[in-house]
Amino acid sequence: MDKTLFKKTEWQLYSYFENVSKIEAYQSKRDLLKKNIEELERKIKNTDVSLNPDVKSVGFSERVQTSTDGVSAAEKNMINLIERLEKEIEKKEGKIVDLELSIMKMKEDNKPLDKFFDSRLKDYWRKLLEYKYGDGDSNIEICEKLNISETKLVKDKKKIIERVSRWGDSFLS
Repeated sequence: MDKTLFKKTEWQLYSYFENVSKIEAYQSKRDLLKKNIEELERKIKNTDVSLNPDVKSVGFSERVQTSTDGVSAAEKNMINLIERLEKEIEKKEGKIVDLELSIMKMKEDNKPLDKFFDSRLKDYWRKLLEYKYGDGDSNIEICEKLNISETKLVKDKKKIIERVSRWGDSFLS
């Protein structure tokens, strides 16, 4: 196996495992945003907003001034607060769409290797790849985790990279 193909395959494995961790993080963030939207919608539905304490009711001794639109200062303040909550919901919904599109793209990119990992790999090979390309462990750390020698690790790593490369010739190019 030539060096450039080896490096290209390694890069694809690093990219694959990076996407896997990003997908998990993006899904977690998406779930949090959905939960926040539910909370904001609950606040709007129950009018669970606090008015600014500067907005005071009119005292009986003061002269009453009517507004041209028939809305009191307290009502205007309440409307502004609810509009701000609605704008925040819109922002969060936009972020959710962006996250879902990113998740879809990464899943599409990972699909060929997902099939390889699901159908073709024994546990030993999967762990070797996860430790090296997912966790970024050094050879010594991998050897300790798998209880093998470093020469066996280097040989096995070359072997599995060749298998991934052969599998990916049609999918990963």
